[in-house]
This record gives sequence, structure tokens and C-alpha cells, in this order.
Amino acid sequence: MSQSHFSLLFFSLACISCQSLQSSGPTSFDNDCDPNVNPIPDTASNGNESDEYSAECPVYDSDLEDYAPIQAVGYEFPDAAALLNWERPSDFVYYVDFSGTPGELANHEGTDYVHNDQNTPYVFINAAADGQVVYVRTGCPQSSTFARNTDRRECGSGWGNHIILKHGDVYTRYAHLAPDSILVQVGDQVEKSKSVALMGNTGRSELRHLHLELGTIETEFDPCAPSQSFDKVYDPEHLF
Repeated sequence: MSQSHFSLLFFSLACISCQSLQSSGPTSFDNDCDPNVNPIPDTASNGNESDEYSAECPVYDSDLEDYAPIQAVGYEFPDAAALLNWERPSDFVYYVDFSGTPGELANHEGTDYVHNDQNTPYVFINAAADGQVVYVRTGCPQSSTFARNTDRRECGSGWGNHIILKHGDVYTRYAHLAPDSILVQVGDQVEKSKSVALMGNTGRSELRHLHLELGTIETEFDPCAPSQSFDKVYDPEHLF
């Protein structure tokens, strides 16, 4: 079993916009573990970088709260997504489904993979498919791992610390990542199953979990700007 395949338990409310109180969760540490100790190397890049995205802003680091628009549900599942080889990005105890009606604003913009087992000190997050890192948000704190985050809940527009990967014409977002745990930066090429961060409870989150989104966008993400929405989002569970 790979390091990213720990047992996953996660309760999440919707990770949509500041207008929703639903959220997702934090990184888990044992009672005997120090939650301030980062169990993974202190490095921002794997050295496998691409010229497609500028390294001018390898990460967008800020603890400020920001507010990206709620994302709308797309009508047809993207063909580009069906052509790729996908796998679930983390272990979990349970998950909370995507929710929304095509053409309307999503009720819950992704799938929440919840890991509430306090005997599991940390849970690795992996790339769900081969892709390129196009956006990294860091700097969002968390007040707790296994209880409602009360520290800057709208940091990262409620997504907290998060990463966006580009997979051809579709994108994935990995949200609520643990502070100081992100292992990649903008421009990095990542392979499916590569660990990119630790599950956390940053942003608008109630408990340690991963909020995974699948989306499309007509323009490119700006790696030097605050958090940005997809044009359309789709149910990630259709990938697996």
C-alpha cells in the first residue's frame, strides 16, 4: 500500500462559496503526535518543471480571506476526462457526494473524502491523474484537525490551502490541505499517485478531509492571484 493509501474517514460540508456554510476537513495527528511537526520534507518542487506555466509565482502565499464566485454545474461530462486514467486521490473513512443541477450553481462543488480516524496521524493526498500544477495556494491556518476550523475560514475562498492540476482540457482541485504540507509548485509535472500534500482542515472546513473538484475553464489560471473558480464543475465520482 502506498504512503497515500492510509485509511480515510471524512465528514465534509459543501466547499462551494462564502454563501455556503458547508465545508471539509483537516490533517489528522495522533494524540501523541505534535500537530506542528510536518511529517513530509520541506520542499516546494520535485524539480520536474515545465515552461507552460511561469515560475514567477510558484505559490500564492497569503492568509487573507477572499471570495471566488460559486461554480456552476456543467451539462455534459467532459470527453477529455474520460480519456485519462484516474484513481482516488486519498484514503478515507467515508465520503460526501457532489451535489448540483446542470446549468445551476452547485450545492456542493466536489466530493469530500473524510478521514476522522485520530489514530491515523496524517493522510497523504495524491494526484488523481498525470498532470501539471497550475495553481498553489498556501498560507491558510487551521485551528484544529478534528473539529470545526475557526481560523480564517474564508482563506483561499473557503478552499483553504489548495492545489489545481491541469490534465489536458480538464482540471482537478485538491482543497483544505494541511499547513506547510504542500510538496509541489506551479510548473511541476506530476504523475498519477504522486503525493502532493497532506489532508488538512484549512478554510471552510469542519473536520479533516480532502475536497476534490473536477472542472473546466476557458482561460488560464493566474498563479499570482487570489483563489479562482472554474467556469463549470462536474461530479468527480464519474472518474472512478
